[in-house]
Amino acid sequence: MKKALEKRKDIVFYVKLFPIVGTKPDKIGDVACDKYAKMRTEFNGNITKDCDQKEVVANAAFARSLGISGTPALIMPDGKIYSGKMPADRLIKLIDGQH
Repeated sequence: MKKALEKRKDIVFYVKLFPIVGTKPDKIGDVACDKYAKMRTEFNGNITKDCDQKEVVANAAFARSLGISGTPALIMPDGKIYSGKMPADRLIKLIDGQH
């Protein structure tokens, strides 16, 4: 994603982090919140807000409702879901509608 953003300034990603099956329930929020902090630091250079564990639980429920069970998963504007890491150029083609 970062490479795609470097190539195209008109692209926006909305990232929703959630725990993967097998994570201990009492650690789910802590792990996902820590990843939020690392992601914000990587992309923005700072941490802008505290992570709300309720958001993490809601993200997990949303992912389950769509049948998403692993990461990364990308939901495109047309509703298609793509799973797995992909090169920046392929990701840009998908965003541009070149399936």
